[in-house]
Amino acid sequence: MTHRDDLLRPDPARGPCVIRRASHVEPASGLPLEALCQLAARQWPHGMPANYSAELQHLWPNAWWAAMVDGPVLGPFETRAAALAAEDAWLQEHLPCLNLSTTSSSC
Repeated sequence: MTHRDDLLRPDPARGPCVIRRASHVEPASGLPLEALCQLAARQWPHGMPANYSAELQHLWPNAWWAAMVDGPVLGPFETRAAALAAEDAWLQEHLPCLNLSTTSSSC
């Protein structure tokens, strides 16, 4: 959820701004296919059922997930707020350029 409009303002000291999606916070029904496959492989390590998407939604009907692009799927979480907090913590830890207390500017 790390989104800071103030960081999108031009700043010659930082250089050009590049915007890209780093994650998705969704219920299982809204997760990207890659995240669903990752969850299914975690749930069924010896082979996924053909209807794994429906099975995941049945297992966790009200759960929220934080799916990192090119990273893990965090969860399940009972609330969207909990998933957003986990997402933000993971991004801050793994993408140091998002931490405004450092001078790193490349991700």
